[in-house]
Formats: sequence, C-alpha cells, structure tokens
Amino acid sequence: MMLRSSATFRSQYQRIADTKSIVVGVRINPALLEGHFRAQSTFHRYYSGLIVVAVSIGPGSHQAEWIAHEFEHILEQLDGCNLPRLASGGARDVWYSGQNMIETARAVRAGHTVRDELRQHPSRSDKLVE
Repeated sequence: MMLRSSATFRSQYQRIADTKSIVVGVRINPALLEGHFRAQSTFHRYYSGLIVVAVSIGPGSHQAEWIAHEFEHILEQLDGCNLPRLASGGARDVWYSGQNMIETARAVRAGHTVRDELRQHPSRSDKLVE
C-alpha cells in the first residue's frame, strides 16, 4: 500500500533496493510502545562494505510514517552524512534526541510527507500490506 500510494516512499524504497551493499529488515517491536521512541534503526557496518540495518517500528496507527522516517535515516547514511559530527557540531537540522540517538529534520519531513501522501490517496487503507 505504501509503494502504491506514496511517490516519496517509492523513491526511498527504490534507492535502497538499488544499493547492492545494504540489507534492511523491518519488524514490529511492541516494546517501543512503552518508551519515548516509536521507531529506531540500528546500523551494522562490516569491513566488506555491507551495511545491515535493523528497523524496529512500534505498534500504532502511524507505522507508515515511522517506516518512511527510518528509511530516510538509511538514505542519510547512503549519502554519507556524518550525523554524530553534525549533531555534536550544533547543526540546526540534526540533534541528539536521546543517549546515542540522533534525529534529523530531513527524516521528520520525509515521514510527514509520506503520511500526507497516504492520506490524500483515494484508495487509502489503514493496512500497510494487503
């Protein structure tokens, strides 16, 4: 449904799919319901150049927005953004949102854009997968 209804998400997905050196797994993590975060991604980089990303999404009605948000964080890494350096250096659009957790305005915008595209799509469904 996200691929069909959101041009922004299609673009994110295609760019990640076209990258040969990355593996992305997405799962629902009920434990995120109890914390301050609704989604998070963990990156593992290997000497071979392989990047493995574990995306965890909390339960709730905004999962599509959170997936798009996390996918944008993946794209930031593919673009070579050094988020710790930017956050530590006081960059306006990059900040620490928790211990060892970095947030970006770019990812927030991407999530909001996909959310809005899904709301505007005539065959909108609350289900992510049909």
